[in-house]
Amino acid sequence: MTPIHVIARRLERIPLHHRIAHLKALAAAEKPRSGRRNELEGLLAECVLKQLKRETRAA
Repeated sequence: MTPIHVIARRLERIPLHHRIAHLKALAAAEKPRSGRRNELEGLLAECVLKQLKRETRAA
């Protein structure tokens, strides 16, 4: 399996809304309550928060 920090680095290159979709799919593919899923969900939460901040600033 690819380490989480490598996945995060690769996902930096794509637009934020695509990054969120990819992280959702990756997290859904993992077993419930696994450490890897928790890390992916943490990354997802950061991305969603970043998107909300952007939308708030734009409004």
